[in-house]
Amino acid sequence: MKDRLTGLSNEIHDVANYGLELAIKNGADEAKIGTSCSQEKRLVMENKKFSLANSMQSQAIGLIIHKNQKKGSATTNRLDRNEFTNIVDNAVNLSQFSIADDALHFPGPEIAQKAKHLDFVFDPKLPELNLDELKTMMKEVGKILNDNPKIALDKFEMSLDVSHSSLHNSHGVFQNEKQTSIQWSWMGMSKDGDQVSGIDYDSGFSYTIEGALEAASLDAKRFTQKLLRSLNPISCPSYKGPIVISPRAAYDLLIGIIMFHASGRQVMDGKSKWIKRIGEQVLSPKLTLTDKPHSKNLMGATAYDGDGIPTEEKVLLQNGILHHHFHDCYSARKTGGQLLGMKGGPFGLHIAPGSMSMIELTSQHKEILYVDRFSGNTDPLTGDFSGVAKSSRLFVDGQDVGCVKETMIAGNSFDLCNQIIGLSAESTIISGSMNCPTFLVDGATVSSSS
Repeated sequence: MKDRLTGLSNEIHDVANYGLELAIKNGADEAKIGTSCSQEKRLVMENKKFSLANSMQSQAIGLIIHKNQKKGSATTNRLDRNEFTNIVDNAVNLSQFSIADDALHFPGPEIAQKAKHLDFVFDPKLPELNLDELKTMMKEVGKILNDNPKIALDKFEMSLDVSHSSLHNSHGVFQNEKQTSIQWSWMGMSKDGDQVSGIDYDSGFSYTIEGALEAASLDAKRFTQKLLRSLNPISCPSYKGPIVISPRAAYDLLIGIIMFHASGRQVMDGKSKWIKRIGEQVLSPKLTLTDKPHSKNLMGATAYDGDGIPTEEKVLLQNGILHHHFHDCYSARKTGGQLLGMKGGPFGLHIAPGSMSMIELTSQHKEILYVDRFSGNTDPLTGDFSGVAKSSRLFVDGQDVGCVKETMIAGNSFDLCNQIIGLSAESTIISGSMNCPTFLVDGATVSSSS
């Protein structure tokens, strides 16, 4: 697997260089090519039986050209040079129908310097793992998930991914990266007699084979314990006031709205509320968000962004003060903003924890809802949201009195982000995508399901 993918990566690299030369020869002022080749081994277990085992290989090349400040693009998954002649012709021809835009450009090597490889994202042992070894590992984790007769596991997947990607442009920029990962995910419910809980899910990953079984097993134990605690739901009282928001629900209710309005593209389109707010207090001073694209604990780790610019840690929001809009090359030039190397990012969101324990978080109100998951609608422009709190629990005087039936919650994300009472001292990694504490916020409307 390793040798095949390395050989394919080298072949794609050669074809990409040929494509750049051909694009300039055929009239493009500048060109960029992104390439990827990957191989996945995947196993699926349904109803305690293996239902799928496969190995798939894929490859892709994407070309973008600028001609007379007009953009054209084309893609292919074929590697022969004759095919690339067609791809270049298509991109150049399409650019004729685009609108000229002075902000279109690709960075040169003085900005997109060669990125330092992140050694931790590639484990040479993972590509050698075969399906039988992956199956053995999956059976070990499956024992935990299927150990209790009250757990009804609907689906369990494990996959091994190996990828080689690169970015080339006609100004001499070249970046490349190899990554490996082993990933797991499951979906299930609990049941006791005629009683059945709602469906829940979870996932995790590791860049290396070392420690992967232990991490997946720990995730499986937490998942089964959560499912067992979801039986015998009670009604949640209706009230308006504080709620506790789990790290899993935080993105939907809090962090997502921040990412929208801090986005360089939204600033460029005039949709952000924070267009001229750099250096100003925009949210609660308890909020600090940092992008850590070199974090070993998050799946988004990368040495360079989609423009080919090396990534580095950036504080986006510190104590509620907006430090940056996260721009790519285009939005930065379009708006006059600061170029950060964040095209395709943020890559590794870390929300700074606070100092409160769960008892302190849940004791601020006589009755308080702990929102574990949110399913509903959020308006990214206004921040208004309404929907259902799922897999959630009720605390009375700081004591967990049980899971609640699906309960309606509503409010405004900006209001909640400005009324943060406290954050937990502990953080949780959510599906490998974000490191986040638990929030205690005020200003939500909770409506009883009864």
